Amino acid sequence: MKFLITGANGLLGSEIFSQALEKGIQCQSLGYQHFWKLSEFELIRLCRSYGTLIHCAANTNLEACEKNPELSLRDNYIYTKRLADVAKFLDMKMVYISSTGIYGEDKILPYSEEDTPKPINCHHFSKYLGESAVIMGSEKNLLIRTGWLFGGRSITPKNFVINRLKEARHLISISAEMYANIEQRGNPCYSRDIAERILKLIHLDYSGIFNCVSEGSASRYEYVSLIIRESGIKINMIPKGMDDFSRGLRVSVNEMAINKRMANIGLSKMREWDIALVEYIQKAKQQYPNYF
Repeated sequence: MKFLITGANGLLGSEIFSQALEKGIQCQSLGYQHFWKLSEFELIRLCRSYGTLIHCAANTNLEACEKNPELSLRDNYIYTKRLADVAKFLDMKMVYISSTGIYGEDKILPYSEEDTPKPINCHHFSKYLGESAVIMGSEKNLLIRTGWLFGGRSITPKNFVINRLKEARHLISISAEMYANIEQRGNPCYSRDIAERILKLIHLDYSGIFNCVSEGSASRYEYVSLIIRESGIKINMIPKGMDDFSRGLRVSVNEMAINKRMANIGLSKMREWDIALVEYIQKAKQQYPNYF
């Protein structure tokens, strides 16, 4: 088994890459800049050496996507469609990482794979288009919808825990309080656990759409509060509502999901998000003490 992985330096892609190597799977990274320099022939020639294409790369800057829809479409749809077309041509399995945010805001209960996505911003709309390209490409393809990822190395730009610690330290330096959204809810997900489950689904050769989130849900306020409490940083946390955050785009109040399809095929439950988060913070304290 050989993997070609996009976004291999990102939060989830790096974890999948690392765990796959530990299992003896040969892996190769396909970088964003290199991808766009390849002709169709060169891309096909590169991909044909691998059995599975895992597409983790994405533009996850929601504000930038909203301001520049063309950029969002290029990074999250055209990028994906081009890969899906090559995978289809080579009869190659493709794994696509998507988001529970694409479900929209129709429900107050967690979403399952049976719910129809109704994305409400440019980022999630472009991700949904990417999903469609992957699903239409081949019945063997695997589509993963995951939640609010945490984990990774301290230098990873999207490391949510480290970024909140930096924010807290800055606010303390200017004698300010820390705010977090108490209305928006989702599934905080440990990248290590999500990567492990994705590799299991690949190993078992499953296809189609799977929610893949940690057990349990939290508001952004509960999520950040646990990070601050476990870090030992002393700062006053203030809950705020959706209207108190001017992001310049609509975001779903409810991004919660349940792993219904994984339960239906008999896979074990994922760990509770808070247990996994505490474990990660304890490890981070040892590996990156300067942030605590």
